Amino acid sequence: MSPQPSSGRCGVCGWIGTFERGDFSRPPGASFPCEQCGARLRYRDEATAVVEHFGDDEATCLMELIERPDFADLTVLYVGVSGPLRGRLRALPNFFECTLEPPDNDSVKPKRRSYQDLQALGFAPASFDWMFSSHVMEHVPDPDRAFAEAHRVLRPGGALVFSVPMVPSGDTVVRCELVDGTVVHHLEPKYHRSPQGGSLVFNDFGEDVADRLHEHGFEASVRRPTGPLMTYSNAVVFAARR
Repeated sequence: MSPQPSSGRCGVCGWIGTFERGDFSRPPGASFPCEQCGARLRYRDEATAVVEHFGDDEATCLMELIERPDFADLTVLYVGVSGPLRGRLRALPNFFECTLEPPDNDSVKPKRRSYQDLQALGFAPASFDWMFSSHVMEHVPDPDRAFAEAHRVLRPGGALVFSVPMVPSGDTVVRCELVDGTVVHHLEPKYHRSPQGGSLVFNDFGEDVADRLHEHGFEASVRRPTGPLMTYSNAVVFAARR
């Protein structure tokens, strides 16, 4: 059965209306675009999680939150080089971004971009107020090292907000590992589209992620897609406070 249209508010721009499925060749999380800003379900959920985490019931969407001086003063590390949230957040004065390698179409390196491994970040401890990534962690060979690094570079009270596709039940499944520089596959290789081309999936995350974040010193909460669409989308957003 195909997901039906869903009414609500866009977490990115605040538009209120009905979200249509649109391109049925796309998975639900990459469908249901906002009629005003074009943000799809996955990105709207990410923006809503950011607003719920940092807002105080006054901001109803990311664009309203960005206009608040207290939020604009925060130092953010955005992991990646694409996505509608990046387009809004990069206007903040203390915005920085990092990715493992330049995208194929990258011709100009922004002043506030660096190329780094999430498992061994080159930033000093307590450098950022919050850190964000969208469907990146499943491509990290050792996510526990990435969680530990995020905890290290965040300031006390800082937050790690990230989304991942998640299996509906059970613990994380390790699809492959990086052993002495060589990828060892335990399951059939799986790739996701990315600005760098096909990105290998190392882990299919499960319901143990919140506990793993807790082991690294975070207080984590899970944000799932709201309304009837949650049945059809496996995208989950985590908001973890240091």
